[in-house]
Amino acid sequence: PGAPSSRSMADFRTITLSVIIISAGISSIGVSSWQYQVVDNGINFYNYYTLQSESLSTICSTFPYEYLRPFSLAVSSSSNNAYCGYGTANTSFRLALAILTVILGILMATPLVKDKPQLTYWSLFCVSILWYSATVADCTAYINGSEACNDSFGKQSGFSCNGSSYGITIALDVMMSIVILLAWILKGGLGVFAPTSQNNPLSDSKA
Repeated sequence: PGAPSSRSMADFRTITLSVIIISAGISSIGVSSWQYQVVDNGINFYNYYTLQSESLSTICSTFPYEYLRPFSLAVSSSSNNAYCGYGTANTSFRLALAILTVILGILMATPLVKDKPQLTYWSLFCVSILWYSATVADCTAYINGSEACNDSFGKQSGFSCNGSSYGITIALDVMMSIVILLAWILKGGLGVFAPTSQNNPLSDSKA
């Protein structure tokens, strides 16, 4: 008599995890799209590489600054800041990972995958590691972008660098990694699937 109730609880937990994972993935897609943008607000900056005054849109899309993003510039003569978002490589990797996360969250709640705990268990583990990789990549880009901004534009009169808003992406990367990691722990250790020889993700049984 207790087995159906236990299974229903497992289904409820799985669906709850799926909703959380899907919501987190969609949030990452939105933030990644937002923080990829370049907004120059019609302000020109002196480019030390080309030795010309150029818009930030031009600067951010040409060497070397296309690889030294993100950064933002506060302009003393204007209430509007100029923004050079995360680079294409970082954003593409994060978007692909977020889409993969959403797909995994959807599949977790479907009969095709729900009854295959080993597949779900190790998929969650791999995705968690990938989000950790995204965190490292975005932290590196953030540091490089901040240093490039201070060296090239922060020294110009009337401009100052402030890339703190781009920390939102890094915080979201960390959150995604933790959420997926917790889902992985729950799948393997806290009984989302009954720890029997048939359902335990760590079991080698084929039954």
